[in-house]
Amino acid sequence: MYMVHICGIFYFKERGVFMEIKYKADILSELKKRGYSTYRLRKEKILGEATIQKIRKGELVSWDNMATLCRLLGWQPGDLVEYVGDAPPQINDAT
Repeated sequence: MYMVHICGIFYFKERGVFMEIKYKADILSELKKRGYSTYRLRKEKILGEATIQKIRKGELVSWDNMATLCRLLGWQPGDLVEYVGDAPPQINDAT
């Protein structure tokens, strides 16, 4: 599997099929509304700096971190991310 990032959407190619997945909301803003600043997330070791930076850039995080986000926000995984289409990006694929 490999990933390509184009215009805020991540395209994952696995077994020759592209999946377009993006966050539905500004996750860090939603966490801050619930009292979880990035300082608190790091200080209390809830999320690491690398994970916070991935979220800030719109990159997807591990399933463990997704579970942590769901717990903190009281959301389901489908509330965090969405599939945004069927059309694969036009990428030259040498593999």
